[in-house]
Amino acid sequence: MCFRLVGFIFLFLFSTPLLAQALTLQEAYEKAVANTSVIRTKELDVQKAKQQKRLAYAQVLPTLALSSSSVFRDSAQDSEVSSRFGEAYQHTAALTLTQPLFHGTSEYFNLGIAKRLPKLASLEKAETSLQAYLLVAGEFYQFLSLEKDLVHLKEESDILKRREDFLSSRVSIGRNKASDLLAVQSQGARVEAERERLKAALAQSKKNLEKLVGESFDRLQDKLALKSLQVPSHWREKIANHTSLDRQALVLENKNREIKAAQGAYLPSVDLEGNYYLDRAGVLSESKWDLSVVARWEFFSGGQTTAETAIKKLELAQEKLLLEDLQRNLTKDFEAQSQSLEAYLKSIQKGKTSLDFAKLNYQEQVKEFNQGLITSLDVLRALEEMVQAKRQLDQDIFAAKLNWIQLKTLAADVP
Repeated sequence: MCFRLVGFIFLFLFSTPLLAQALTLQEAYEKAVANTSVIRTKELDVQKAKQQKRLAYAQVLPTLALSSSSVFRDSAQDSEVSSRFGEAYQHTAALTLTQPLFHGTSEYFNLGIAKRLPKLASLEKAETSLQAYLLVAGEFYQFLSLEKDLVHLKEESDILKRREDFLSSRVSIGRNKASDLLAVQSQGARVEAERERLKAALAQSKKNLEKLVGESFDRLQDKLALKSLQVPSHWREKIANHTSLDRQALVLENKNREIKAAQGAYLPSVDLEGNYYLDRAGVLSESKWDLSVVARWEFFSGGQTTAETAIKKLELAQEKLLLEDLQRNLTKDFEAQSQSLEAYLKSIQKGKTSLDFAKLNYQEQVKEFNQGLITSLDVLRALEEMVQAKRQLDQDIFAAKLNWIQLKTLAADVP
């Protein structure tokens, strides 16, 4: 007996296919981050910004170069000096060190801009992550909503089929009219047509979610409990430090520096250049090094500097307007979403009561029909009201959850 039991367990374990693990919202988001280019591209932008920062530092650091030149010419014979300058072959090899000393302060403002680029790229990545989480959540609950809708319609379809069989037998013995049977068949056909439309919408929703996630899935699991849809007080406080506001504030800082950098073109530039000669021809062959200070002051450039400065100031004004819009809209969006969530939660409570009454009404309608007190159409109407109450309740639940997630992203409280 013991061997038979062990054999049965073994057969059960290895012959029954394991159910695929359900995909949660958090897992879907993590897969979207790992598999798709949206976030990975932003991570590369962070790395690029770090290199741009290094590039800006390179503009103020010295450069060292080794050069070699060979000159072949027809030698001059007029004098001893000219002949030494005009040797038939001259070779020069030198190490050259160049150090920018002053470029109208533009280099320092550009360096300040570059220092903030990695932080700016990181904030843009964080903002994109919030948007990605919201997109995944939207498709996640859209799929679950359609899936639940199909369950309710399947339940209604099964009830209608049983009712059709019941009425068919009654019509055959004259207990019901043929129109009663036709009404059930008509409603059943309508439900089946709607089921097919929902199946197509569910397939499209699945495809959309798989594109966002970057891989296929079999089923979803919603771990967000209805009772957890509360708005913590610190969410409202975090709106003032939202990722998009921090990013826009950095953009404004850099725009101010861009104006200063553009105005630096009004001032002179000074470079220091030193050469150490490894080999040198002509009268200066004994001179091993020289040092040059090169200054340049551009008095007129066709209005280019003035135009560039004006453009930067206009761009700064645009960014200030965007910041004002962000500050105003984030607060208003949070308030609107909070009110919407509160309304959904109230609707869900009332929807549960409505569903309870609809179920009782349907049960009573069936009893009264069996007692000959009402018609089959009354039963069908009660069935439709019960199914619609179920569908509306589930839609409100999924909408409330998505609404709560929107508030969560507004507060930048996403893992």
